[in-house]
Amino acid sequence: MDTRPVMPTTTVPSDKLARQTQQMDKAIRTAQIGAGKLNILKIANKLKFGTYNERPQKSTEVNKMITSFEMNGRQWFKEENALAIVIKSNRIRNLEDLQGEWDDADDLNEVKFVDEDVLLMASGQHRVAALRKMGEGYIGEKTALEKRSTRLAQSANPSEDDVEEHDAIRARLAVVLGELETLGTWSVKLYNQDVIDKEKLGGHLSQNQTLHVYGETQEEKLISKLRDLKEILDGEGGMDAFVEALQVETERGNDTQNSKLRKVWKNAELVLVLMNSVLAMGPHYRHRRELTVNGWPTI
Repeated sequence: MDTRPVMPTTTVPSDKLARQTQQMDKAIRTAQIGAGKLNILKIANKLKFGTYNERPQKSTEVNKMITSFEMNGRQWFKEENALAIVIKSNRIRNLEDLQGEWDDADDLNEVKFVDEDVLLMASGQHRVAALRKMGEGYIGEKTALEKRSTRLAQSANPSEDDVEEHDAIRARLAVVLGELETLGTWSVKLYNQDVIDKEKLGGHLSQNQTLHVYGETQEEKLISKLRDLKEILDGEGGMDAFVEALQVETERGNDTQNSKLRKVWKNAELVLVLMNSVLAMGPHYRHRRELTVNGWPTI
């Protein structure tokens, strides 16, 4: 029996995994051929996800992303948030203009392609889906605002309230049009398709962050879940499916952190009001003190 003092090993498994990741990161950096920005909602190219990662798109994650965008801004300019595109270099029209450093995202040049073929995306399907869903919402709001504005403008004898409402609608419409103009703008990193293989580097490139980078507040959790519940209510299951889903949320977990959220879930009428009224009012209403999770159960 060996009774000598146990000495630390020089082959720690976790260290070995970290070094393997480091080598993969280095290979990914070498495979990068450029960086820039583009409006992913306006380009003619179709975006294809799933080539390097078969992770399915989840509506709950899309709703969480929308909530994050509304609460914290879209932050398209951060290098760590850039979408990864795997592409052959000869498909990029202005590759020489995409070699700058990431010092200022405003200085990133727009990526221009020589064709309208499919773009292979190694990351970002939930971000893109969230932006598309937000765009649909803004288009719907734009239509409604324009319709109401036209009706007020055609009034033969507009009241002071009509004039005030018309001015407010025009101000909001300007904001909506501005959002639609810039909504799809996002930073991208371009990677050499001849280097990125599907099994190894492609899989590594498409992995989500393995470290915790974002913690939802109670308000963000509630808003995301409200969107989920509204989709259930508007779906085939209707009210029965909604009530069942609400019961699941009421019974989920016993931690005190979510106790106030459970008080909200227990009040079906309150949830319906939040879904159909407050949720539709936009994120600026949700920053008011009386509309925090602490205040909602007492409304």
